[in-house]
Amino acid sequence: EIPKRDWSSDVCSSDLTAIDLPGHGDSPVGFNAVLAREAVSRTIDAIGGVRVAVGHSLGAGMLVDIANDKALDRIVLLSPPPQPMDGIDFSKTLVVTGRFDIPAIDWFAPAFEGAEWWRYPWAGHSTALLSAGEIRSIVEWVGGDSAILRTRARLAWFALMVVAALVLGISLLSF
Repeated sequence: EIPKRDWSSDVCSSDLTAIDLPGHGDSPVGFNAVLAREAVSRTIDAIGGVRVAVGHSLGAGMLVDIANDKALDRIVLLSPPPQPMDGIDFSKTLVVTGRFDIPAIDWFAPAFEGAEWWRYPWAGHSTALLSAGEIRSIVEWVGGDSAILRTRARLAWFALMVVAALVLGISLLSF
């Protein structure tokens, strides 16, 4: 069974499923690439396909691997790793990288023939996930309503949480 949370009021006007890969997030098992790919593939089958699939880094690589076996309507790949791609139609794919991304990713991105490639000049491996403007652009690219996003507020709370953790950590070191 796939646990679900209603993200519709936060992100989009349709169902959204977020997957914790084995060894990531709240997953109780250790990392295993075969299990991770299987989990993503089974989730796509269980929900009856997807309108938009988004993956970052390892998740982007898994989506490309899965696209070798099954058609995905629209794909957003954030910093996808190099891997084999045989006969995949990337005409409805967005590839997002940054100038300061991992060199192999930057070298590999042009290989997605037919895909739209956004290469941000002052960005790194996870920049798209932490930039309100880039998140809005991606939501618009997939046909979503970026006006309903509360991205800046969420990123501000995230930054506050990181600063608080750093302050706490530094203060504990002084004991």
